[in-house]
Amino acid sequence: MSLEAVHPRNLTMAAWRRQLQSARTTYDVLHVVNEFLRTWYPDEIERLAEACRPGPMRETSDVRCYAMQLARREFAADCGAIELLRMAGFFETASRHLAQIARGSAPASQRGSIHVAGD
Repeated sequence: MSLEAVHPRNLTMAAWRRQLQSARTTYDVLHVVNEFLRTWYPDEIERLAEACRPGPMRETSDVRCYAMQLARREFAADCGAIELLRMAGFFETASRHLAQIARGSAPASQRGSIHVAGD
């Protein structure tokens, strides 16, 4: 299933995980990550504790650091339970897949960063 086939807001978490798992390069993963974040409404992001809100995802390290940040906060009472679980599950999958790509044969030119429109 491609992101073009279904509006990203309508994808289930299982579909987002499949999108991540089908990504062949870090660039592809960063694209999926940024598409996922664009589906979040501002009020959903605001329900997350400030320390749990995502920043720009331009580098693979941004994804890994945010996944670790969410994992540390996952059981904190102040983080917005449903939203936190959804965000943490997605970023854990993204981080794990980035690690798999890094161990594989992704071209060096596609490892590490992406230009985010509007920056």
